[in-house]
Amino acid sequence: MMADDLIRVLVVDDVEDDYIITRDLLREVDERRFVVDWIPTYDAALMAIERRQHDIYLIDYGLGLRDGVQLLREARAQGSDAPMILFTNNNNKQIDLEAMKAGAVDYLIKGEIDARLLERSIRYAIEREQALIKLRESEERYRSVVNNIMEVIFQTDAAGVLTFVNPAWTEITGHRIEDTIGRSILDFIHPGDRKRKEEMFMSLVQREMNDCRQEIRYQTASSGSRWMLVYGRAELSANGEFTGVSGTLTDISSHKRIEAELNRYVDQLTALRKVDAEVSSSLDIGYVISVALDTALRLSNANAGFIALTEDERGQLTLGTAIGQFPDTLEEHLRSGTGIIGRVMDKRQAELVPNLRADKEYIELAADARASISIPLISQTREQLIGLLHLESPRPERFTPGIFEFLKLITARIAVAIDNARLYQITRQQLAELQALYAQVSALEQIKTDMIRIAAHDLRNPLNIVTGYMDILEDVLAETLTTQQRGFFDMMRRSTSRMQKITTDILSLERIEAMQRVGVGATTVDLYELVERAYRDHRDQSIGKKQNFTLNAPMTVAKVRGDSAQLYEAVVNLITNAIRYTPEGGKIAVQLGRESEIIVFEVHDTGYGVPEDQQAQLFRPFFRARSDETNGIDGTGLGLHLVKNIIERHHGIMRFHSVHGQGSTFGFALPLMT
Repeated sequence: MMADDLIRVLVVDDVEDDYIITRDLLREVDERRFVVDWIPTYDAALMAIERRQHDIYLIDYGLGLRDGVQLLREARAQGSDAPMILFTNNNNKQIDLEAMKAGAVDYLIKGEIDARLLERSIRYAIEREQALIKLRESEERYRSVVNNIMEVIFQTDAAGVLTFVNPAWTEITGHRIEDTIGRSILDFIHPGDRKRKEEMFMSLVQREMNDCRQEIRYQTASSGSRWMLVYGRAELSANGEFTGVSGTLTDISSHKRIEAELNRYVDQLTALRKVDAEVSSSLDIGYVISVALDTALRLSNANAGFIALTEDERGQLTLGTAIGQFPDTLEEHLRSGTGIIGRVMDKRQAELVPNLRADKEYIELAADARASISIPLISQTREQLIGLLHLESPRPERFTPGIFEFLKLITARIAVAIDNARLYQITRQQLAELQALYAQVSALEQIKTDMIRIAAHDLRNPLNIVTGYMDILEDVLAETLTTQQRGFFDMMRRSTSRMQKITTDILSLERIEAMQRVGVGATTVDLYELVERAYRDHRDQSIGKKQNFTLNAPMTVAKVRGDSAQLYEAVVNLITNAIRYTPEGGKIAVQLGRESEIIVFEVHDTGYGVPEDQQAQLFRPFFRARSDETNGIDGTGLGLHLVKNIIERHHGIMRFHSVHGQGSTFGFALPLMT
């Protein structure tokens, strides 16, 4: 059916009455509207076909001195691909065959035509052309083959019994039409393809699809088989019931032969892949180029060849390996950079020279050589020339364009293998240097870790001694201390307390980093219970500062994967920071909730807030935000850094927002266990 539901028909007939009969038959068709034009002469018809103003051409066989088959041939020769149907007055098989060979899509006998047959033939012809267009789009590389394939038009009933096939069926399969009609289409399918054909037919019956395409083998009358591209479309009645299948069978046996040829190329590629694997598995340049040259010689049937490699940044060639009779001056020729080889290296383009004697730059190398192939070896990673493959043969016919293209493909892999072998020595040296450097860094890291651990542990005992004797000294001197001296004792007590907090934080951070390196401590943790416990543990501290301290946790279960002790330490750190940096009478809200597949913990306060210019450094170790309001508050600068390490180890992210003078929100989000 045309896009505008209008089919433009040109009748080419030297008898006007026959045109009128054809026009009236088409007017009887209810499903379509036709515009029917008439041309009585051969030359006028040829010009009209060339103008391409009609969708289909109905051509009478008898056109005066020339006939319709001649018109078909000439129209096709001019490039017309429009569907054409040949009319004749009698059933002449020879004319039928000539018409089909000339490009007719159908052959109709005037006395046997009725409106339905004519309409159906036109419809099938147009549908066949549309199918060919789609086929050409999907198989452009085989267009020259497809354009010459004769197609079978067929129709079945709802049970798959053939009710119509056109004469091309006999031409392609050898089965007579009278022996075909009334039999199941499956009777003509190759046994190996019948199941697929049944599935295709059932998909149309069950309306799973409106049309489909499949490649299927049909059996011929001579017990052979032909490959067909089957296009089938479900036919429906006016009330939407399935009535059968109509479509086309395109002989793609030639296509399949080409495909088989391509498969042979694939087999060759598979074999070459094995060679490629062998070459790539070795990092010995001598072995790589020897195997590569041997492979290239066998594939091309060349009698001589060599691989030369560049040894410096100037790209000067030196001989790597050679097979065949070459003169002693070959090395000198390679260094000179002249002749065909020099030209290929300069242009960095492969060359097939089918006639060496006709090339003005040819310098004789192998004896009796008549043709050559030269392909530069280019590093794909560095885009540098690394060498050249050169082959020569006394038989030019062996160096076909196909072999040339194939060798270029192989040479690209050879270049990779050579480049890898060359880089191997450099890589080994760099690896050794990196391993030595890594060992040094690891040793330094261990020294750092040991020093931190020793320093933190060794500081605790002296600090405990200092704190103890300081308390004793204050008690002994209690009655004699002045107010200023008591202030000194308070300052010393705060300083020792701060030092103890620093050592505790350092040890906690070191413990977390160690656990992250070895991957231990991960269990199922109920974050709700953990947060609720932390809230209870610090409620009295908040009440002591007359703060409004609340917990909002609508979830009763919040399971995450992690280390309970570390997560508790992170939660406590954020809660104590809020209490410490919120003045008396302020508000602190601890919240726990769910957002999609994550669990979110946040502490909101109305405290001092963090100045904007200091917020970017807030999670760095030993950094403390400073403002007039917080200068007197003790802290180590490790707390938030410690929390960030814990949360990132648990595959979470930190949340932070602060406005100086208004308050802050600190929290984190963790993936929720499902």
